[in-house]
Amino acid sequence: MVDVTLPDQLGTVERESCAAARAVIRKLNLSAPREPSTGQQEVAFIPVTRAQWKTVLREADLSGLQRETDEKVTEILRLRTASGRTVGKQLPELLRSLHAPVVALGAVAEEVSRFSPSRTSAAERRLATDLARANRSEAQALFACLEQGWAESAWSAVRRYALAAQAAGRTLEAAAKTDHAGLPYEDVYQRTLGVSAEQVGPGSGVASRARLLAAWSAAPQMLDHRLRRSMRHLIDDSLPLTVILLHHLAVLAISDRPLVTHRAALLGRDLVTSHLKSDPELACSVLARHVAREPEMVSAHRGQISYLDAYYEEEYQEEKARAVMDLHRAVLEADVRRTAVVVLELLGRTVPQGAPLATVRDLLAAQDGQPLCKLLASTIRSEWRNANAHEDFRWDPVNGTLLLGGRPADLDEVLDAALRARAICRGLEHGVAVAYAQNASLVIRGAEDSNYVGRDLSILQAAGEARFPVLDIRRHGSLVRLDVPTSPLRA
Repeated sequence: MVDVTLPDQLGTVERESCAAARAVIRKLNLSAPREPSTGQQEVAFIPVTRAQWKTVLREADLSGLQRETDEKVTEILRLRTASGRTVGKQLPELLRSLHAPVVALGAVAEEVSRFSPSRTSAAERRLATDLARANRSEAQALFACLEQGWAESAWSAVRRYALAAQAAGRTLEAAAKTDHAGLPYEDVYQRTLGVSAEQVGPGSGVASRARLLAAWSAAPQMLDHRLRRSMRHLIDDSLPLTVILLHHLAVLAISDRPLVTHRAALLGRDLVTSHLKSDPELACSVLARHVAREPEMVSAHRGQISYLDAYYEEEYQEEKARAVMDLHRAVLEADVRRTAVVVLELLGRTVPQGAPLATVRDLLAAQDGQPLCKLLASTIRSEWRNANAHEDFRWDPVNGTLLLGGRPADLDEVLDAALRARAICRGLEHGVAVAYAQNASLVIRGAEDSNYVGRDLSILQAAGEARFPVLDIRRHGSLVRLDVPTSPLRA
């Protein structure tokens, strides 16, 4: 995307506009957002690989937020030739609207600054903070320019900060696209957890708890310290790392979409904690119904992995396209729908049985002041889902593109959207686990009626504690099969 161009000089300014701009600033007593007190060196504590870092930069879209700021500045700038009455009427709302992208950019930059990427220069790691600082300075300089009645000398500072922010944004965009295929393989497990991929990586995600516990038993104190340090924004230092919490935090650490997964985890933790404190009975009943659907969740997980495998293994784009559409449908209809229902029910809203995803999205969007709802709503694109549901999609081999409802769509964009939605839902699950661990005294336990998934997880925990790195677990009636690297065991 092209940067917004701001003029070198203000040029002609109406006298009425000068007086009105000064009057508006005095009357509203507005000020631009201030810089947070936390510095970059104090907050970079989440280790990530270079590949994870690139997804952080892409999803942060700091340059997009900078463009929003510049567009608002451009709208305000047009008022310099307007009448005093027009300035008095329009400027207050425009200044308030300028506040939103500046605050948003600062918040996202703070999120980005938590991550400590490997194979990355200190200058690149500071870019998000530098961009946010220039963005805030741009807004502050604009306020100063208005206070001085569109002073030409004050305008030069606005443009200078805008150009600095735009340059940082372009550098971040380039960093997110840089191909590092020539660099040696980087082990995400070693980078984030301190254990090797050979210990934890091979096997199904369903059985990962056993492999994690088996690897953790080699150096539990060191690995506990490492995980606590990287999750200090999410958990209290005094919180015991139970098996359930350990597993959730480890899966969070290796996420291939760290930014949105951590964001969803924090928002999920805060939402559940708030409702555990205000109405524990409601919160626990909603989440108990969610846990009761663990068999469906495991089935959905296995299905999604099979679709991903098909995408990577298929030779032809037509088959790849179908695998991506299957994955997108499965993620939205299983993960997103189920997660949205939980969040809306916690907020006291009812989701009609069998409601279309468009209705679910509208319900989420209607929850003002709920950033988790906004995040979930952003995963639902009705035009894609409708084309998928009605088999109104195909791969166009002539033009080399995916057609959804007859309209071209980027296959990689659909795949990325599915993986992003999946990561957000998993992040909320991690946040729920943290909230339950940190508020254990408020949790109301119902009658023990564990489904078979709960029993399988207990088996995996026992296997992991006995240092059996289970590759997969399958159940056939009362028979449970554990696949381990050496030979299958039957229990």
